[in-house]
Amino acid sequence: MQLNLSANSLKPTDMAALGRQFPKAASSALNRTAKQAKTQASALVRDRYNLKKSDLVRNIKVKNSSPSTLNASLRVSGKRQPLIDFGARGTLPSRRGTVGASVEVVKGRRLNVAGSFLGIMKSGHKGVFIRKAQKRLPIKELTGPSVPQMFFAQKVYGGLKAFVHEVLPKNLASAINFLKK
Repeated sequence: MQLNLSANSLKPTDMAALGRQFPKAASSALNRTAKQAKTQASALVRDRYNLKKSDLVRNIKVKNSSPSTLNASLRVSGKRQPLIDFGARGTLPSRRGTVGASVEVVKGRRLNVAGSFLGIMKSGHKGVFIRKAQKRLPIKELTGPSVPQMFFAQKVYGGLKAFVHEVLPKNLASAINFLKK
């Protein structure tokens, strides 16, 4: 999934003011806006979801614009995040008879996951697990939403689009002023 920023929304008067230098200014403005949008996307997701910045940023890539393409994009990818990344709590090692682990996927809403437990694998991997059967094994690690699902939630994506529409003209004006000097 991706968000594209293009020079189609730019004003013809801005284009005429610089002539041949315009693609360079537009490309610079698009790249700066894309970089700012990545930071803003991370902040918007973290305002809503209980996830560390490092878990988000590694899944958001910026594809820069060039003067010939005039198209920058944010590419958001990733698998479903393990529940342990969402502030899972419980006893470790888990004890029989407990309610289960609790997680806070959405900030302000801590939920108990019935029958789950925190565990550490031989490899050192920590996670929230649930048994598939009455027997000890097999077990399954529980996951929450993926980064693209969080990114394209209506509040996050809408806020990001509004941010881009606000910042792109400012960045373009700044790039034009820089090249006029």
